[in-house]
Amino acid sequence: SQLPNSSYNYQWIIPFKTLTPGSKVSEVQWLATTSGSLPSSNGPLILNPRGETHARVLYDDATWAPIYTTLKQNPGSIDEITRAQLLNDAWAFVQAKKISWERFLNHTTYLTNENSFLPWNYALADNGFINTLLYNFRFHKVFANLKLYLKGISSNLKLGNFVRGDDWSQK
Repeated sequence: SQLPNSSYNYQWIIPFKTLTPGSKVSEVQWLATTSGSLPSSNGPLILNPRGETHARVLYDDATWAPIYTTLKQNPGSIDEITRAQLLNDAWAFVQAKKISWERFLNHTTYLTNENSFLPWNYALADNGFINTLLYNFRFHKVFANLKLYLKGISSNLKLGNFVRGDDWSQK
């Protein structure tokens, strides 16, 4: 889509990289015009992998769908830094009302299959979405549902040598 005209006629040349899951990150490419096309891809195309540029990427539904499918089916095909960045971007966009809560919460369901530190570290950080949701809804009638949702996404979460649900007194 076209960018809105600036009253000052500012235009920015934006560096970006791309990633197709299971392959290497592309070399830096430059977005130097107000319109253009993305590189062709046979699979999901992730922009700004590893969050290396100072930009967030807001995917439309059609572009997001194959990324989400990959996260659900094979999260390891996308590096953990990029998976954490995708969570970070989604949280920022839901707070800014750029994506729906439904889409954000659907995105986080992939965490059921996540076993890497960084995405979980982001989710559980002081300003991460889990603590924020727990704090904001602690006295709300949906709190019981929130706890069920969190129990579901953390069902396979491993803490060190412990698996949630193990009898820790026997370790």
